[in-house]
Amino acid sequence: MTRSELIKNRLIECSNNNELELSDEIEILQHLFNKLHMVSVAEAAKRKGVSYNGMKLRIESGREILIHCGNTPFISAPQQSRSL
Repeated sequence: MTRSELIKNRLIECSNNNELELSDEIEILQHLFNKLHMVSVAEAAKRKGVSYNGMKLRIESGREILIHCGNTPFISAPQQSRSL
């Protein structure tokens, strides 16, 4: 098992066993959302310069990874650099 897998499994185990404070779990979640630039489908489409339906097609084809937090879907969409 890789180090990454060990860390992931241990973090999940700690969370499931209530070894982490809620505030710590939220801080970890916030860190990952910021690091991965998680945004709504509409915002991801805007950032990538495609239509909302175009983004949905990208998701369906597996070119974008979609996660759900509650009932809200999010996509990783780093801000596109703009040429001057």
